[in-house]
Amino acid sequence: MGKKIFIAIIIVFNLILLEFACYFLIKPIQLKYSNVEKYLNISGNIKDKIISKEYRSFIPYLRSKDQYDDKEYITLIKEQDYFFNQLQSFSKKKKLNILIQGDSWGESLNMKDVFKTYSDVSKKNNFGLINASISSYSITPYYHQVKILYDQFGINPNIVILIFDQTDIGDELYRYNTFLNKDQNILFEYFNNKIYTDLSINNLNSVKIFLFLKNFYLKEKNRYNYSHFQNINNICKKLFFRFFIKTPIVLTPLTYGINGEEKLLISKVIENYINAVFNLSLIHI
Repeated sequence: MGKKIFIAIIIVFNLILLEFACYFLIKPIQLKYSNVEKYLNISGNIKDKIISKEYRSFIPYLRSKDQYDDKEYITLIKEQDYFFNQLQSFSKKKKLNILIQGDSWGESLNMKDVFKTYSDVSKKNNFGLINASISSYSITPYYHQVKILYDQFGINPNIVILIFDQTDIGDELYRYNTFLNKDQNILFEYFNNKIYTDLSINNLNSVKIFLFLKNFYLKEKNRYNYSHFQNINNICKKLFFRFFIKTPIVLTPLTYGINGEEKLLISKVIENYINAVFNLSLIHI
């Protein structure tokens, strides 16, 4: 009996140690995901109001409310401004109607001093100017965005300026490829939401760690439509670059390049985007 009690005490002690260790592991994970969840919820609520059901699953998020606090950036007045904003309104009477798409480089046009300069120039030269740039976007979101701007908002530019930089390659390969396939994206979003839910429920921290690892694994598998072998290999690759090379996976194409299959994917999404823009232009020539 004494031996069984001793073994039971050892087991309980180890479980307590495990729970104690998981407490320190789960806290930074919870903080990171709670901040992301808050931002995505705010963005999602606005997106649901301004983008039709047909399109909104193809748009990852909108501009951040925290960024447009009237300090460094302008204040956005209307909810649609979190998707695109007018520096000067479009009109058939204008010489040109210009649409700008891009990531943070394009969104910087909404910084106060820059915004005033571009607004004054466009007004003086009598052309319309709309900025639809959103930080960390890449070609696939641009592709869906330009179609939404035309179909839902009637934005019909004469000129489209796309700001595309090297980081968009990594974003396209490792973040937004899921938006190429609606069913794939639905599964990705499901497991992504499961992460937020399971991290917030009242449960043992060791259980939360287990659920987090499970949902993260399934999220990544569905993000890329991988086999189990491919998924394990990809997760190991991400961990290696993050903790040993100290480089986020989305930046690795800048250092190590991309393979032939990835080149074909990038070429295809760029081609799709260009075709979409020219098809919209041809409709109204």
